[in-house]
Amino acid sequence: MILSGTLREFILADVMQLLTQQKITGKLILDSGHANGHIVFRNGTIVAASREQETFPAKLFYYLTEIQQQPKIKVRELFSSYEGNTSGLTSYLENRGIMTRHELQSYALGVTIDIACSLFLWKSGNYRFDSLRTVDHLIPAEIDIPVENVVMEAMRRIDEWRRMRESITEETIFVLTGKKPDMDSAAGPLENPSLYFYHRIDGISAVKVLLNDSFLTEYAIYESLYSLMQENLIKPLSDSVTRSIRAALQKKEQDKNAATVMPSILSLLVTAGIILIILLLAWFFKNIIFTKIHLQSSHLRNEVSIALAEDHYRDALIYYQTRALSPSIVNDELPSFSSITRKDAFYLSRKRNFDKNASRNYNESTRKMERRY
Repeated sequence: MILSGTLREFILADVMQLLTQQKITGKLILDSGHANGHIVFRNGTIVAASREQETFPAKLFYYLTEIQQQPKIKVRELFSSYEGNTSGLTSYLENRGIMTRHELQSYALGVTIDIACSLFLWKSGNYRFDSLRTVDHLIPAEIDIPVENVVMEAMRRIDEWRRMRESITEETIFVLTGKKPDMDSAAGPLENPSLYFYHRIDGISAVKVLLNDSFLTEYAIYESLYSLMQENLIKPLSDSVTRSIRAALQKKEQDKNAATVMPSILSLLVTAGIILIILLLAWFFKNIIFTKIHLQSSHLRNEVSIALAEDHYRDALIYYQTRALSPSIVNDELPSFSSITRKDAFYLSRKRNFDKNASRNYNESTRKMERRY
């Protein structure tokens, strides 16, 4: 079935009534131009809904970590393994005894109805329906909500939303009036969310702080706060006081960021200093210690080679002298003598050059001393 258009042509209630009459399975996708959401249908009844970040899996995550105090790392791993399979996720929680079937269904019904009703506040936008063969994997705890129930509840909430929005904004900060609540303290956050939020009022946190990372929908939070206001248990601060608190919190956050940045800079400087010291030590050992050791070793090898070459030279000289050869012949013929190798000739040449340089340096030093004295 192809169904699309703008919300100005058909109001959302009419579109949903058409879908339920045809008993269609699929997803109704809505786009207001600023936000998007969808409602999932199975055989013409509502089984799931989402609006921006408000989804049942997201709310369930915060319920498990915020209310049940489950470890966030383990819950993230669990949700990752069941990503896109809400039905499998709720079945796992039920089978492991983490939540009962009744808890899951009650919670899923409340979240889904709140989200679906909030989409009725959009006065303009586009819609498109995508038929799907099955949506079973998207259904939390096998819930099934008649369209008529959602439409009637949404119509009732439109005026209520307007009244709440006139009294409460995301920037509103509440304080306790001192009046004690007459509520059943044994009831849990799902059964009595107003009492839960009453204990979260601290006089400095704005409503948007309560909206973030909450296991309840935006509507449920506004409804709870509005109910507490009506019972005179909490009251909003004036705009001037709210601005002062906001400015103080911003300054505190800036100071906190500055305090966080300074240790980071000092840590970087210390790390850079340690690396520089390591590089200097490496250079020192390589160019000073190792070079000195290498020179000493090289000098020792040269001394040994020169000594061997001199021994070979003396042996050759004795050989020639026993045959009464002239010194000039000895000097010319020594390199070709079988006991004198090219290596010996090389080191003998280095020895002669060293002796010449040493003699020249000695003579120059002697002349300088004679001129001085």
